[in-house]
Amino acid sequence: MGEGWEGGGKEGVQARAGGLGEMVGGAFGGQGPTAVVHLGSVDGGSGLDAERLEAGLEQGCDSVLETVQTLAGQGYRDMPRLWVMTRGAQAVGAGEVAVVQAPVLGLGRVIALEHGEMRCIRVDLDPGRPEGEGEGVLAELLADDSEEEVALRGSERRVARLVHRLPEAERAESIEWAGGRAFRLESDTPGVLDRLVLRAAERRAP
Repeated sequence: MGEGWEGGGKEGVQARAGGLGEMVGGAFGGQGPTAVVHLGSVDGGSGLDAERLEAGLEQGCDSVLETVQTLAGQGYRDMPRLWVMTRGAQAVGAGEVAVVQAPVLGLGRVIALEHGEMRCIRVDLDPGRPEGEGEGVLAELLADDSEEEVALRGSERRVARLVHRLPEAERAESIEWAGGRAFRLESDTPGVLDRLVLRAAERRAP
């Protein structure tokens, strides 16, 4: 499901969901599909102009919402698994995040919580569009494992993991009384709030 979608607010989404329901209902001879792959956001781009953002929401969030409404209304005994594809929505390494794609990733997480029967999987594709990408996507779909969020970057498959990290020995700091001395709050890594430290500084006259 990756075609373009027209706007129209809540009523427009509901109307389009009805049309999509007729298409899905007649596509499999009355039988439910095993899985549904949403590709509407894959070519949404990463620009931040108003027109591109609006188009990204229609092709992404509106389209995903329509798909969920359609599947939920079909009354399937065995709900098909929903795969939501994005491109560049995950922060991996030093690469930039595609802001237009980020709302779709967030919506996919909400779907996983509110519609657990759909077992929604979020797969984030490489913004660089590497050669042979289709083979990696196909392998991911056929594997159908328990990972809920996957980022494909080149030939690598990234998943979220918590890693135990020992404190850096060279950052050991002692605790001592200020004794009337002046201190300044500094950060060794600008923009990272968990690296703030107090360092002695010369007091300046007001």
